[in-house]
Amino acid sequence: MHSDFATSEFKALVLGYQKVIDARAYGGVYYLKDNKRWIFNLPALSRALGISTPQEFAAAGYAIEDYLLYNHMSIEEMVVAVFGKDSPEYEKYCHAFAAEDDYNDEDFDFDDGLASVMCDIYEINGGDGSGDVYIGDGTWVSADGSYRCR
Repeated sequence: MHSDFATSEFKALVLGYQKVIDARAYGGVYYLKDNKRWIFNLPALSRALGISTPQEFAAAGYAIEDYLLYNHMSIEEMVVAVFGKDSPEYEKYCHAFAAEDDYNDEDFDFDDGLASVMCDIYEINGGDGSGDVYIGDGTWVSADGSYRCR
């Protein structure tokens, strides 16, 4: 299993990978840190390169260790594992909405104008009701118009 592209890209940036523009790369970009490339989709990369072992990925210049450590984690789990829950990074990437912990679904009116706008944003960004959609800056929106920073 692999993360969707937007989530994987965000993880790379949080971990300090730098965006490199390269027309030869899939999608025209790759992310680099310590001369190792971030892996977005291990099965696809394995097929494209004809390699399969961690040693082969490492020898080819890919950050296989980071992939194996962080691919299965949510952004919040990754930030807590790397920086800690009390870190500035946690506040920056995972807890941007100050009142997030102060309301529950019964107290929040999803019929308001903001929720309607967020539902539209959800659909515009490819939401089909099957899960949250990443809209940028660590923000995810749900089909009901609610949103969270992860």
